[in-house]
Amino acid sequence: MSKEIKLDENKKLDIHEILDDLANYRPRRRGWSWRTPVPRYKMHSFEYHDMAESLKKYVPLPSAKYFDNIDPQGTSSITTEIASGRFEDDIRRMRMAAWHGADHLMVIRTAGQSHFEGLIEGTPQGIGGIPITRKQVRAQRKALDAIEDEVGRPINYHSYVSGIAGPEVAVMFAEEGVNGAHQDPQYNVLYRNINMIRSFVDACESKKVMAWAGIAQIDGAHNANATAREAWKVMPELMVQHAINSIFSHKVGMEKSDICLSTVPPTAPPAPSMYLDLPYAVALREFFSDYRMRAQQNTKYMEASTREATVTHVLNLLISKLTSADIQSTITPDEGRNVPWHIYNIEAVDTAKQVFQGLDGFGDMVKLLDDGPLHETAREIKERAVLFFEGIIEAGGYFQSVEDAFFVDSGNYPERSNVVCHMVTSIDGKINGQYAKEPLTEKIFGFYYETLFDQLGTAMAVGRATNAESLEVVGHTEIDFEKYKDTDIDYEDFIVQDPDKYYFLSFDRKGSCNWAKSHFEHLGKRLLIVEVLTKEVKKEYLAYLREVGIPYIFAGESASKMDLNLALSKLKTEFGIENVVLCGGAVLNGAFFKEDLIDEISLTVAPYIEGNRDAKSFVELWADYRNTPFPLKEATPIPGGGVHLIYKKADQ
Repeated sequence: MSKEIKLDENKKLDIHEILDDLANYRPRRRGWSWRTPVPRYKMHSFEYHDMAESLKKYVPLPSAKYFDNIDPQGTSSITTEIASGRFEDDIRRMRMAAWHGADHLMVIRTAGQSHFEGLIEGTPQGIGGIPITRKQVRAQRKALDAIEDEVGRPINYHSYVSGIAGPEVAVMFAEEGVNGAHQDPQYNVLYRNINMIRSFVDACESKKVMAWAGIAQIDGAHNANATAREAWKVMPELMVQHAINSIFSHKVGMEKSDICLSTVPPTAPPAPSMYLDLPYAVALREFFSDYRMRAQQNTKYMEASTREATVTHVLNLLISKLTSADIQSTITPDEGRNVPWHIYNIEAVDTAKQVFQGLDGFGDMVKLLDDGPLHETAREIKERAVLFFEGIIEAGGYFQSVEDAFFVDSGNYPERSNVVCHMVTSIDGKINGQYAKEPLTEKIFGFYYETLFDQLGTAMAVGRATNAESLEVVGHTEIDFEKYKDTDIDYEDFIVQDPDKYYFLSFDRKGSCNWAKSHFEHLGKRLLIVEVLTKEVKKEYLAYLREVGIPYIFAGESASKMDLNLALSKLKTEFGIENVVLCGGAVLNGAFFKEDLIDEISLTVAPYIEGNRDAKSFVELWADYRNTPFPLKEATPIPGGGVHLIYKKADQ
């Protein structure tokens, strides 16, 4: 064992003393050290409710001079990230951070090291991080022993166990007394393009070693937030990534108390961040109550304004306090300009410390509501996460779902247009027959179409049989397929958007509608036709649609099985259609019902009983009973004796 280092607070840390006899240094402890809460902690003239043991030596907030220079320490570990690329400089910065209250010092590894096949040696300088070597880790851990003796609190040293050499790094970390590490095979797969099978096999070995050493694990799901086009929409995917790594780690042998979810509030002002971020944090705590939470701060929407970033981070800290984060990460407010370390890192630590001091006892006075928007949104996020997981299983498992691009900007899974089935029926539920010719029914149809665009949505969807009627309105033409026979067109979506978002959606499996033009006028609205096809359609037909200016999307390979869920997803993401108003016929309605894709039913009921058993009902299910309840939401009388009924699908 090398001799212990005694630090003098009035002298700079001596790098030569740390390197002296480094070969004989052995870490004094393994595993993570959590702060020790002190109930009813008395300092100055105050009694604190959520504080941990104080430091022996510290730098308090500037205003502390009015309060006997006290420096209360919250119960959450506070992280700061060290990444200058020069390990000796970072040792001095670690000391500074510890004096200000950080006890989780996270060394950012240089990006390229993910692709190194083994360990590297020496103390090379890094770019955008620090090359992780045994010498560098040992020197910093030795220095931290002295620093924690100086400040009077254990310091947790942290880096990354990922990339191609994950198991080798894990062994080295276990031997050298590293206390925490990022480990998540999905990081390799989704963000470093490393072989999926190797990544999970390596992760299994790495996690086994980390479990033996008691190394606290942080996952990598927060990267989905950082890389998403619209980060507030990927919350279901984030929960799925957390779930995969958490249960995998536990099955390998990790204690749940050593598994930390890396959570990030997805938004920042001017978005209504608390309204969006707090339900996500609550959903996480409810789903993963047995695990630890490491709350990171939002960096995706950070610019160079330190004031703006600090306000965002204070809002993040409020969420951490309301949902009891175990580890509170701090991000330099100046990270928007990619400066790895300077005074702003210390100010970020002080910001976290100050907020936790100011919010002491907050939980005894403020409680989160068990109903209302918070509860409903948290539940919806969890439901969407379950649907995401079911989608992975249905696709054939994790590896296949990655190949199918489940994890590429997944959106608010399942992000699709809502569907309202909107029909005119008789009292006995028929959509055709003698009653439809009655003058009063004609008035009912007027209400039906008026309601369609004024209340329910701006995209009208019909199937093949109803399209035949629409062709008479729009006009049709004979298509000269010979004209397009030499056209080579790939089976890719052709997107043309209507600025007013008024669409006529033609579900046309094989491409049988010979529209004369791209749109038609209906009740004063100009509807752009969108063809929803399968890949059994002729390429000549696609060429014709392009020439006329009619957009089209593909929803499956085979005409015998159109992928309606995929169609709705494309209609939402490509055209921005929030609500599809499904207007029949009965066969298309039945297809949507069978896939459980109907969200509401809107029936405009004429005051007649058709009574003809051969007349069609508004939905054809071929004796396939559906046990999904649709409770009545609204009932509005229509002049002349009809009624407009709206049913909304019950939460399952």
